[in-house]
Amino acid sequence: MKIKDETGKKELPIRTVFRESIGFFKRHALEVICKETGVTSDDIFWVLTVPAIWSEPAKQLMRVAAIAVKKLLM
Repeated sequence: MKIKDETGKKELPIRTVFRESIGFFKRHALEVICKETGVTSDDIFWVLTVPAIWSEPAKQLMRVAAIAVKKLLM
């Protein structure tokens, strides 16, 4: 499945959009947390939640995207 950008001109696979979004938030959170507290990335256990009303395919898409981020950021 693909989604269009806000201009409607470019399409990207939804997995790519989810993966990049999760990756951005993780990198940003790590930067702020480590800078402000001295905590390291090894000290953090990440939990990603999704709304219970999401369909099983949507939940699976989020799982796949989160696993891809984990592999990319290791």
